[in-house]
Amino acid sequence: MLLDTDQSVLCAGGYIVQLLPGAGPEVIEAVEAGVLRLGAITTAMESGLGPREVLERVLEGFELELLESSPVEYRCYCSRDRMERALVSLGRTELEDILREQGQAELTCQFCDNVYRFSGEDLEKLLEKE
Repeated sequence: MLLDTDQSVLCAGGYIVQLLPGAGPEVIEAVEAGVLRLGAITTAMESGLGPREVLERVLEGFELELLESSPVEYRCYCSRDRMERALVSLGRTELEDILREQGQAELTCQFCDNVYRFSGEDLEKLLEKE
């Protein structure tokens, strides 16, 4: 990951390699050599290489056929309903303890930092559902 001076992400990259059945150790060695030859992927991306160019350099000597391309995006799928299910998954005893000790619950999504607040009444309704 390459960070800007304000600590925001300029670019990030990595590899997921899955060998097809029948691929021998020489294929693994060739892919590993390609990764080492390219060096840090963030440096390659910073210098202007796109995903296809990275693949062409890493997989040099292989017959490369790009079957599909799709944009990568950061998206969080959190919702109040998911957070309710997370609370319910704690179990009745834990929910009752939270209600008794805190009178409410506040959950923060670890991915997008959305905060979900559940009042004592909300927690009681969850306990009734259980």
